[in-house]
Amino acid sequence: MMIPNVGGDISSNDISCIRDAAKEIRKRCPDQTDAKIWYDFCFLRYQTKNFVGQVETTPGVFYWNIDFVSDPDFFNKKLVQLKNQITAEAIVPKNKGLGKGKSKLSPFVTLYALMQCTRDIPEIDCAQCLAVAVGNFPTTCANRKGCRILYSSCYVRYEFYPFFFPLDPKEKLANVSMDNYAFKMSKP
Repeated sequence: MMIPNVGGDISSNDISCIRDAAKEIRKRCPDQTDAKIWYDFCFLRYQTKNFVGQVETTPGVFYWNIDFVSDPDFFNKKLVQLKNQITAEAIVPKNKGLGKGKSKLSPFVTLYALMQCTRDIPEIDCAQCLAVAVGNFPTTCANRKGCRILYSSCYVRYEFYPFFFPLDPKEKLANVSMDNYAFKMSKP
């Protein structure tokens, strides 16, 4: 069983991410019966057992920026507001599990956030997966300038640079190195 999941903000015609993921997963995981690979714009999973429609929040993959925000109280207030807004958006059926938004923190700083569930799970399971993911914010992402929580059923990310489509005319996607990020994987 294989499920490709293209970001909800990406055109479904743009399958190059899935094509690249399929090529890479075969190279990195030959002879495996269960494999997952995440890219910025897509996620690919295969497994011998049927997992369609099943929510899965373990194991998880976590990335966080090693830099801290300068005003944690203000930042966390804005992050919670944005998280609530895009969670509500993601669980509306017409949005197919996608919620995204941004919040101005100052005239020069904008917080961008995105949440997405795989399209095979019901809205209630999407809400559950997103709740588990954002439940990691206080510990894993605590006051960081960026964070990603990746599960097989959902994905949550926030950054101080634009990373999703469509972009405003004044914005461009950032080409950011992962050198400034730490990583861990939770156990199943």
